[in-house]
Amino acid sequence: MKNVISILIITIFLSCKDKPTVIQPVNTQEIPQLSNQSTNSNNVTGETQSSAHQIIAKEVKHTEKYTYILAQENDQEFWVAVPRQEIKQNEMYLYQDPLLKTNFYSQEFNKNFDKIYLVSSIIAATQHPGSVSNEAETGNPINQNAQADPNAIALKDLFSSKDKYAGKSITVSGKIVKANLNIMGRNWYHIQDNTKADGKNLDLTITSNAQVNVGDVVNFTGIIAVQKDFGSGYKYNIIMEQANLK
Repeated sequence: MKNVISILIITIFLSCKDKPTVIQPVNTQEIPQLSNQSTNSNNVTGETQSSAHQIIAKEVKHTEKYTYILAQENDQEFWVAVPRQEIKQNEMYLYQDPLLKTNFYSQEFNKNFDKIYLVSSIIAATQHPGSVSNEAETGNPINQNAQADPNAIALKDLFSSKDKYAGKSITVSGKIVKANLNIMGRNWYHIQDNTKADGKNLDLTITSNAQVNVGDVVNFTGIIAVQKDFGSGYKYNIIMEQANLK
C-alpha cells in the first residue's frame, strides 16, 4: 500500500510544469547514507530501515506546490524537492526512497539543477523515535550492580520466538547501550544481554517513562509488540512498549 501511495505522489510530482528531462531510480551508492543509522555493526535489532537519510536543511525555497531544500548529509550537499510544507533552515529532517532527477530546469527559479532528488515524504528528525540512535550523555550509571531477574526472558529466546510473546507482558534484563530521550512523550532505550544470533549481539528497543542511563543494568517489564510500524520506513519486527523498571 505504501508503494502505491508513493507512486501516486511521484506521479503528481511529474505532472508539474517543471518537468525533468531524465528520471531514474537512485543508485544507493551515489547518495550519502544516514550517518547515525547504526553505531554498532555487530548488533542485531528489531528495527528495519529502507534507504533512510538524515539531512540538515541549509537553504529552503518554496514554489506554489513544492519546497526545494539544499540538503547537507555528512560532507555532501545536494537539492531535494518535496511537496510544499514548512521546513526550518538548519533543522534536521528524515526521508527515504528518493528518486533522482537530472538536468532539471525550474522555470520558477530560472535555474537548472544538474541533480535533484524527489522525495514524497519528509519529517523533522524530532518527530520520529527511530530517527537517531545516539548514546545519551546522562551522567554516571546508577544501576551498574543491578541483578538480572531470574525470570527474565533471554533476548535470544525472545527474538527466536517473538510471535509466542506478542501482546504479552514479560521481563527482560540487560545493559542500556543507547537512549533517545523525551521523544513522543517517552524514552527509547536499547538493551543487550550478551546473547547473540549469528555471532552478533542482540539488541532490543524498549519504550518507557522510566529514567535510566546508558551503561545501567536494568530489568524491564513491558508488553511485546511485533511488526510495529511507525511510518517513514521505520518498522520494528519486535519492540517492548509501556515498560517499567522491575
